[in-house]
Amino acid sequence: MRRIFVGLVALLVVLGIAGCGGEDPAGGVQEAETTGSDARADASADASREVLVLGRSVMTGWMEHWGGDASDAASWEGYTITFREIEGPPGIATSAADAISQADAGSTVLFKFCFVDFNGGEYDDELDTYMEYVTEVADAADAAGVRLILGTALPKVEGENTPELVDEHREFARRVEELAAERRDAGQDVVVLDLNAVLSDGEGALEKGYAVSSDDSHLKGAAYDALDVELLKLLGDRD
Repeated sequence: MRRIFVGLVALLVVLGIAGCGGEDPAGGVQEAETTGSDARADASADASREVLVLGRSVMTGWMEHWGGDASDAASWEGYTITFREIEGPPGIATSAADAISQADAGSTVLFKFCFVDFNGGEYDDELDTYMEYVTEVADAADAAGVRLILGTALPKVEGENTPELVDEHREFARRVEELAAERRDAGQDVVVLDLNAVLSDGEGALEKGYAVSSDDSHLKGAAYDALDVELLKLLGDRD
């Protein structure tokens, strides 16, 4: 009889332990699921404050303006901004797409050409090719799940400006705006930063106060200040 009693007590102890063990894993799983969900939400929120900028010398200058450089991230207005140098045409789209593929989903990518990529003259074929590049970049952004900001053409200083170049810049802006609108209609998150409108004077040349010198179309601080205002508007529209 005593053996039976002891056995029953042992069985109850085992069942009690098993019962606690069953509850803990269930609670642990639920807790892990909640934690995982929160972590994903936090990661998404963090990514929305990440900006990857793609370009060459002008974008390098912009990074320095923000307090970073080509290899070190900048912290600006609550955003973490990193830079990747990309090739000029014809490799511009391929190198940009490679950089975009490594960006975090939910982040923002800014893509632009350099001022030396536009030369005026007979530009229809050139712009046809450039829009193929822009389309490739937009496809890469869509596949990566990132927001895309497309820049228009950067103006050149007065001494390097021509009516044909101004026409090319304006036509490029029109095509970029058109592509962005089509992409938005299809559900992609694409906007345009009109660099040219911000930086050009009434004749379509780079504002004198924005140029490093009269014969150098690189930008100085005042130009980057003006661009900051417009970029921050676009970034803020997403918050």
